[in-house]
Amino acid sequence: MADTYRVGIISDTHGKTLPEGVLGAFGGCDYILHAGDIGSVSVWHGQIILDELGMIAPVTAVLGNSPGDLADEYFTNTGKVAASISNLTIGGVRFFMTHSDDDLYHLKQQVTLLSDEQPVPERVWIHGHTHRRKWLPETNSHTICPGAIHLPRDGNHPGVAVLTIEGAKVKDVAFIDL
Repeated sequence: MADTYRVGIISDTHGKTLPEGVLGAFGGCDYILHAGDIGSVSVWHGQIILDELGMIAPVTAVLGNSPGDLADEYFTNTGKVAASISNLTIGGVRFFMTHSDDDLYHLKQQVTLLSDEQPVPERVWIHGHTHRRKWLPETNSHTICPGAIHLPRDGNHPGVAVLTIEGAKVKDVAFIDL
């Protein structure tokens, strides 16, 4: 049987207390990715969120554009957040993550032009910022926005996404209302 990985994806918490359902939704996840706007104007809100998520699974996060993310020394001095761009491989799938969908568009262009990986691994492009759920599957590529914990748009509830990898391919993306 192929290796299976579950990856929790969350964004735009804006320092709000994590809804109780996050722990259940991310239970059994091997990794958690936070696509920015972690904290608020308070230094400690973002730290608490990352620490809570870290009790479930290892966390990688990027900075957002909220004042709490941009000013929070905890994020920039502990290595818990990978600046504004993250690039990692989970289960043979390459993940690229930024907060802004505009930044993600430019990152896609650069990676596509500069990459010499052969064969090209399946890629997942993650962003937050819009507060709108999105999954655009294409050949060997998926663009995902998990929506938002704080002030989701388009009539959605606060929520997260859970991506399943099987045999170095994205098998499924589930959006979970909290």
